[in-house]
Amino acid sequence: MATIKFRDVTKSFDNGKVTVIPGLSLDIKDKEFVVIVGPSGCGKSTTLRMIAGLEAVSSGELMIDDRVVNDVPPKDRDIAMVFQSYALYPHMTVYKNMAFALKLKKIPKDEIDEKVMWAAKILDIEPYLDRKPRALSGGQRQRVALGRAMVRNPKVFLLDEPLSNLDAKLRTEMRSQITMLHKKLQTTFVYVTHDQTEALTMADRIVVMDKGVIQQYDTPQKLYDEPVNMFVAGFIGSPQMNFIDAKVIKENNGMKLSFSGYELEIPEEKHEALNAYDGKEIILGIRPEQFLTKPPSGNDKSGCTLNVTAEIAEMTGSETNIYFSLGSSTHIARIKPEKKISGGDTVKLYIEGSVLHYFDKDTTYAI
Repeated sequence: MATIKFRDVTKSFDNGKVTVIPGLSLDIKDKEFVVIVGPSGCGKSTTLRMIAGLEAVSSGELMIDDRVVNDVPPKDRDIAMVFQSYALYPHMTVYKNMAFALKLKKIPKDEIDEKVMWAAKILDIEPYLDRKPRALSGGQRQRVALGRAMVRNPKVFLLDEPLSNLDAKLRTEMRSQITMLHKKLQTTFVYVTHDQTEALTMADRIVVMDKGVIQQYDTPQKLYDEPVNMFVAGFIGSPQMNFIDAKVIKENNGMKLSFSGYELEIPEEKHEALNAYDGKEIILGIRPEQFLTKPPSGNDKSGCTLNVTAEIAEMTGSETNIYFSLGSSTHIARIKPEKKISGGDTVKLYIEGSVLHYFDKDTTYAI
């Protein structure tokens, strides 16, 4: 069992002058794959390093398996960490790199050999055991780093942006390999990244952080469908959500939004929530992939039609990203075009009211 609990944990530097984690409370379940995601400087790596014991907790309690580990040294926490830089010993072979920690523990040679061969087989690095790191590709080195952690059979795996040095193709391959590894090992994984695509594709649950504060902690689908504020809405999803200034107008027979010369019927289920915003401005959110090129089918009469000029059209294969302006702001639609679209073309886009997000302009929280 390997649960991890933060109880109002703070982290400060320079004798308390700089606080990077103002008060973190977080529960990670046994055998869960949790990804901590956020922009550079948000505190995600510091959080990981506190679990590892590489950074001291300034205040609060950090528990692993319900044991407070604030003062427990890293070697006694039963965790293994995989770094962005691989951190392999260049003068040692792959086999010796993987066996090194076990040798320090004076584990019998036969047992070491069994553990190394077990990990090498799972990670498909058996042919490279006699090579040194310089003779390996980036993906192979990362698998060796994973193998070195695996042979220790830790309670918790900590991974600090392990794929950021790899090219796009290798990153995709390694994402699936790490996900499968988690399923095989049935161990708690805590993974840090700034790449929200990695977070969405790998995690059981995602911690979205900003300025040392958890903005939302939920499943990937819930974060995508129900972001609690504009930060989460803009961070989760690629390209990011479009935000449009809009005014709420209440009428006798319904409610609508007015923006940039367009009017949009608001779905009836949102009337009660938006009732207090009559005559006020809010922020309307729509994801690029939620624009349609054909009128929506069904009985949903909410939404509207936009006639826009494609300022830039990016063909990405099966989809095209259309950049267009509403007022002074540029927005993006990701569509599956029936014909080739070029910059300067007029494009008709349809919005369904049921997929829209509404945010308070002052608090930035979802309405």
